[in-house]
Parts: sequence; structure tokens; C-alpha cells
Amino acid sequence: MIDATDTETILEHQPHPAPSNRESLSYTRFYRIKQKIKDAILRIPPRVRCIFVFFWFAWKLVLLLCFTVFLAAPSPSLQHSDYTGSRLAYDGIHPVKYDITKGNTTKVLYIVTSLLEFNDGRRKTIGGQDRFQQFLPVMINSVESMLSNRLYNLDVDIFLVCGYQLKPEREETIRKRLPFGVGFQVWDDAIPLAYTGNTSGSITRYQRALARQHRFVIRDKFDYYDMFVAFEDDMLVHGNGVYQYLQLSQKIERLRINAPESLPRGKMNENNNYFAPLTKKQLERVIPGFMRVEVILNETDRGAQRNLDPIPVDHEFKNGKIRNVDPAICCRDQTEHNDGTGNNFQIPPVDDLIVWETNIKALSLRPLRQLASTSNISDWVVLMLGPGKLLNKSEKIEGYWSGRSGAFKNEEKPTSGKIFF
Repeated sequence: MIDATDTETILEHQPHPAPSNRESLSYTRFYRIKQKIKDAILRIPPRVRCIFVFFWFAWKLVLLLCFTVFLAAPSPSLQHSDYTGSRLAYDGIHPVKYDITKGNTTKVLYIVTSLLEFNDGRRKTIGGQDRFQQFLPVMINSVESMLSNRLYNLDVDIFLVCGYQLKPEREETIRKRLPFGVGFQVWDDAIPLAYTGNTSGSITRYQRALARQHRFVIRDKFDYYDMFVAFEDDMLVHGNGVYQYLQLSQKIERLRINAPESLPRGKMNENNNYFAPLTKKQLERVIPGFMRVEVILNETDRGAQRNLDPIPVDHEFKNGKIRNVDPAICCRDQTEHNDGTGNNFQIPPVDDLIVWETNIKALSLRPLRQLASTSNISDWVVLMLGPGKLLNKSEKIEGYWSGRSGAFKNEEKPTSGKIFF
């Protein structure tokens, strides 16, 4: 009997089996071929060998670079409904725009939501009317205004979110009408599905939720743009408004950085002290905004300029100067329908403008003198309060309300939960 140690010793001293004649012949042939190749390489002059190795590595490097550029390059053409998370590329009607002078531009993605291809007759529209004739001039005019002024320094692309299938010929018309260098992409049939009533109901296309689909576009394009501008297809978005939004955002951020953490008790931001400076916490809640304005086309039908709230209209400022809003940078009146090949607009009279989806009861005034480089009308801003029921009192922002002297009789200033907000 032997133990485990003896077994290991016996196994270690057993001779290896001798290779067969066939294995020995294969090994001999392989060795001879290897030796011949080695001898042939050694007969090549050393300088030639070095040149060969250099070009071999150079070829490998070029191949690697080409492969890397191929993977990093954007798609050369955006196909119909190609919904990908990348910067929009120009579609090839003109050469792709690569302007090295635009390295410091603000890259803007203008997201346009279009619900219907043809009007359904509701809200006093003409049933069956082709909406393409209406929204294309608005969209093109908005983009052109953003690119028209070098001061704006904007680089704009368009993303169209449709609630219907956009015809290829109409997509081609849009691409041809766009200014040079503007990228374009479309997401059609984008209406989401939802339950009717509750989760036990049937599933249907929820048209009202189309206006929220821009969130998915922003999510996919977030890393490729500096600013996202999302509006409905019949809303004119002037470049002046986009530029003002950017400038005001920067000024408010500078104010926030330099603002105090808190105020002395005597300067607290109370209802009667809307001249008090704002704290950091308050300025964190201040953001620029857009106020929707519409043009009255039928004063007889809609008497918005005759049935006014009991607030005196006074456009006279210092030194008797009359000042009003400039309709040229907010509104266009489309005078006639067209096939989408022209912008038949005219600037409406200022008296035809009305505020839409809010009214004066929802607004307050407050001076922010630090926003203006000189003391003028821009010291004052219009405030529209957002959600704030659970805010700490020190974070609330007060302003002068037009009804504080009893203009609306016993009606109190609406809270942020009211429909006016």
C-alpha cells in the first residue's frame, strides 16, 4: 500500500509518451517553413526592413483614425421621422454648414407642435381648411427673425412634432423654405395614447397631450443645444424675444449671485414694501417669461378692447412721452392664405393686440433697478406668480397689484392657485 505522496512521486517520474511519426513530420515541416521565412527576412537590408515596419504601422493608424471619424460623424441626412438623439444636420439641399466662426453661438432648437393638418371647424375655424398654409409662414418667419440680427448670435435648428403623418412633399417644401444652414427633423404621428376616464377605460389617442411631447425631444437633444424654444405652430416667436430672454436670464443670475442671504427685519419683503431688494432664495424663483398676445381680427365678434377691466389705460410716461408695446416684435397678421411659398404678413395696429390666457388681475409690478444699466422704464418688471402655497414667507415675492386700491371692489388679489395664473 502507498500513500498520496508516493502516488505523486510515481506520476512525476513516468516518461512522456513518444510522439507519433505523423506528429513528428508536421512539426519538422513547420520548423523548416518558419526558418526559411526568418532567413528571408534577415537577408533584407535593415533600412528596408525599417521602412516596411514604418508603413505597416502608419497604415494601421490611418485605418484606426478613419474608423473613429466614421463612428463620430453625424448622420449626413435626416430621413423622414428619423428620431435620434443628436444635433440636427443640414439635409443636403445645400452643403452642410460648418462655420468655425460660430463656435461661441447660442445653439437653439426651435420645437414646433402641430396638432391638425386640416382645421376641424371648432373654435371658429373653417372646417377642412389646410393648416399647412398657415403654420409654414409663421414657422419660417420666426426662424428668419432669429437669424436676421448678428447681435442675437443664434444658431437655430427646427424640430417639428406633428399629430398627423406629414406628407413627403410637404416636408420637402419646408426644407426648401428654411434659411441656409438650418437643420430640420420631424416626428409625426406623435399623439400619445391614454386611458379614457381611468385605467379601466379604453385606450385612445390623447390629442391634448401632444403639447407635452416636446419633453421627449428635449431629453434626447439636451446635450446638443444651449436653449430650447417650444411653441405651437401658429405662434410667432421673434428673435428679439429669444435674445431678450437670454439677456434677462444672465442679468437675473448676476443679481442672485450678489444678493444677500437675508434682509434686516425693517426691510422684509412685505406686501407694502415691494421696493425692498430680493434675497438669493427669492431670485432663485425669478425666471424670464413670455406673455401670449393675440391679434383681434373681428372687433364686433370679440369686444376685448371695449369690455375692459376697471383699470385706467395710461401710456404716458416721463416728460409726457407716450410709450406702448411694439407689435413688430411680437405679432404678425396673416392677410391671406397661400400655398406655403410666401410670408403674407403685415404688422397689426397696437390697438388690435390683446393678452391671451391671462388678465391684469394675475399680474403685479415690481422694480428691479439692478436689471437696467440706466434708470428708465426697464427698472420695472411684470410679475406672474407661480406655484407658492407651500413656500416659506421669506421666499415669496410681492408686487404692486392694480386692485389694491379697490378697483375690483371687494375682490382680493388672487393666489397662485387661481385660474388667472
